[in-house]
Amino acid sequence: MKLNDANTVAASNGVHKDINKKNNPAFKWAFIIIGAVVVVMLAMFFIKTFVISVVTVSGTSMEPAIREGESWLINKTNQNYQKNDIITFYSNEDRKNAVVSRIIAVEGDTVYIDFNSGDIYVNNEMIDEPYVSEKTKTGGKYITSLIEDGKYGAGTPIVVEKDHVFVMGDNRNNSRDSREFGPISTSSVFGIIFKKIK
Repeated sequence: MKLNDANTVAASNGVHKDINKKNNPAFKWAFIIIGAVVVVMLAMFFIKTFVISVVTVSGTSMEPAIREGESWLINKTNQNYQKNDIITFYSNEDRKNAVVSRIIAVEGDTVYIDFNSGDIYVNNEMIDEPYVSEKTKTGGKYITSLIEDGKYGAGTPIVVEKDHVFVMGDNRNNSRDSREFGPISTSSVFGIIFKKIK
């Protein structure tokens, strides 16, 4: 009987202590703070992975619009890519280092660059490019191969295939872009640059 009574008292005291611990204001605040920190960390991870991220530009291929060392926000949710969007992506040749370029043409468009005049024609219309400081005078490996095969000219422009975009850097004669590696798959794009933060 006494053993049972002792056990009962011990169990009763244990429950009593647990209840007191849970009702302790310090314990409640610690639980709330830890929970809030976890929620914030998960939210930040979700935002950075799926919504918005930050990129710091290395290189001069997008000057003068975007300069080396600047930091920009990237929208990862908008996948409705349009002409003139500035995007970050992995090229067909380099899957490790991201590239920043401007979309010149989207799927179904035709692209022809007249390297004599430096003008660019999309769907047989010369495009206005107030964002460039000089005309396009240099080609790249991709276009050179098309010329060598007799597949490039005013009458045989590049046709951007489905789910691809044709991109070019604003610093036209100092940029590796679709002239070098061809149109890129939209699956390689991981964001649209939209706001400078530094």
